[in-house]
Amino acid sequence: MNIDNLRQAMETKNINISELAKMAKVGQATISEILSGVRKDVRLETAKKIAGALEIPLENIMWGESKC
Repeated sequence: MNIDNLRQAMETKNINISELAKMAKVGQATISEILSGVRKDVRLETAKKIAGALEIPLENIMWGESKC
């Protein structure tokens, strides 16, 4: 997962970890671990939920397309 693009998308939408977790229906710890680099392998379903909550293409946060 491209952490920089995820952070950028969160900043653009003015969304914090807690808000993103609620919107994406994933655990706050999951988002925190992704952003800190602790969780390197993110399940596709989780990535889809995060991208959907941020209203951005999955590719933006998975493979680094900088279109946030």
